Amino acid sequence: MDDTTPSSRPHCAGTASQAVLAPSHNIGRFAIPNQILLMIPRRLPQSDLAALVRTCTAMKDNLTFELYKRDIQSKNDAIYWSCKNGKANTLTPALDFGGDVNQHFLTRYPMSPLQDCGMAPLTLAIRYGQLEVAKFLIDRKADCNLLTSFVGRESTPLSVALRQYVGATPSLTQGLNIIVRALLKEGADPNKVSNSLRSPLSLAFHSCVTFDATRALLNAKADPMGRGSGLATWRYS
Repeated sequence: MDDTTPSSRPHCAGTASQAVLAPSHNIGRFAIPNQILLMIPRRLPQSDLAALVRTCTAMKDNLTFELYKRDIQSKNDAIYWSCKNGKANTLTPALDFGGDVNQHFLTRYPMSPLQDCGMAPLTLAIRYGQLEVAKFLIDRKADCNLLTSFVGRESTPLSVALRQYVGATPSLTQGLNIIVRALLKEGADPNKVSNSLRSPLSLAFHSCVTFDATRALLNAKADPMGRGSGLATWRYS
């Protein structure tokens, strides 16, 4: 007669069975490699992928990367939207994930007016008065001499900033003073003439432009004699 009681039997087999049958914290979505999981969002439409980023906290980092990467490869809507609306928290990952700080917005998207086409992030942010984002872009080494389209003319970020003084509120005017100084500090050419044949200093002669901005241009060696390279003549008005 076997006198071994159930309590005295070895527990190895039972323990093993329980280990197999017991729920595991590693079973489920975390047991699937990220490479496999990412095959799903890569086949989703952009809007569905954005919704998944907002709802799937476990995969948020990987999904966010995929979302921004897809946007950068297609339309750069994230960079355009964040520069126009002053959303540095959206602009930061867009640039961190490979967005071009000097990207020209050459395509007219449904969300962008015609006059924004041909602009770059820095000039776009200045044009819409998003000066904190503009300063952020300058710090991220945006080209301070990049010629982009502005109201149908090629303009530098400095000339766009000087034109924004017209009709500006006092707070915006103070912000523009900071942007003008920041542009000049980072190498903006105070003598660069756009295709409107207007030098930055000639634009600064407008009554709305502050003396602070004009003084910054003169301190940066803006030429008051008004003669440019080639056939361009600076016109003062």
